[in-house]
Amino acid sequence: MKRNYLLLLICIFFIAACSDDKEVNTGTKETNAKNSTVNNETASQKEGPELIVPDFNDPAVKQYYTGYSAYLTKVAASIRNKDEEGTMKLFREEGNQWDAEKGKMEKKATSTPEEEQKFNGWLIQSLAYVKEIVQSPYYTKYNEEYYKKVKEDFKKKGN
Repeated sequence: MKRNYLLLLICIFFIAACSDDKEVNTGTKETNAKNSTVNNETASQKEGPELIVPDFNDPAVKQYYTGYSAYLTKVAASIRNKDEEGTMKLFREEGNQWDAEKGKMEKKATSTPEEEQKFNGWLIQSLAYVKEIVQSPYYTKYNEEYYKKVKEDFKKKGN
């Protein structure tokens, strides 16, 4: 499981380090052409590429990641539509629900090497959405509000 978090962090930092106008040199022209096409399509459409959920052995895991993929898609679409109120509502209401089960589901999704491979494939697919979400000003605003509340709650408990 630690490998998954490390992989996710490395991928997020890698994606964040590369601006959209720079092409990542992967060593093959075909891959670069595909990436360029996907980036252009994503930027010009209201919807991103479809997140395909693997066929996990545990139906609960499959159901969770199907729903979570839909959540990521909704949040990204809301950000693209510049709907601050809708995006913040999704973060506050649905985001907390998905986060509550995330650790348990990740553990189940990585329970065997075969399942872990499926999970890693889904995780890599979701990076385009995660990047778009974490780079949005709405995500920054949500985090500022959240940590301000946590800080206030901590001060109340301390006094």
